[in-house]
Amino acid sequence: MPVPSTSASPARPSDAAPSTAPVRSFSMRPLMFENFVCTLSMMSFVALIGPIARLLGLAPWQAGMAVTVGGLAWVLLARRWGAASDRWGRRPILLRGLGGFVVCYALLCSFIVFALRSRPPVWLAFAGLVLLRGMAGGFYAAVPATGAALVVNCQEVVCRFEPGHRGNSTNAAVRPVPVVVMLPAM
Repeated sequence: MPVPSTSASPARPSDAAPSTAPVRSFSMRPLMFENFVCTLSMMSFVALIGPIARLLGLAPWQAGMAVTVGGLAWVLLARRWGAASDRWGRRPILLRGLGGFVVCYALLCSFIVFALRSRPPVWLAFAGLVLLRGMAGGFYAAVPATGAALVVNCQEVVCRFEPGHRGNSTNAAVRPVPVVVMLPAM
């Protein structure tokens, strides 16, 4: 015997009254572009830090630390950005993350230009690179976490209206697994 539902929503999506709200199509292009540009800027720092460190007189471990701190901030803050996007919405958190990333990376680039022109003490160049790269990595953490959640949410909406198909994030994530497993056998 089915348990009666206490929620105001219907048991099945097909029982719901048709919505009169306008349906906006979801375009992946802006999301792909911002993800590409942010990833490109994060990874191009890795290619450029060697010559920059040599000109500033940084030790190899200091250049490595400047690269590592961005990745650590990314890993440590991605979960917080994801939780914030669950609480306040995907778009506002994605825009805040992107805005912070742009500002921090602009500051990092400006600091590098300043350091290459004025040749500050090594400790100051190291501290500036680590601090600004860490801040950029912390804001960048919002991009993949919130962007992936946004794609899954839009996949759920699309799948919900396909006949005979239940849309959920597990299905969207697991659907490509057989292809990946079978690919080496081909």
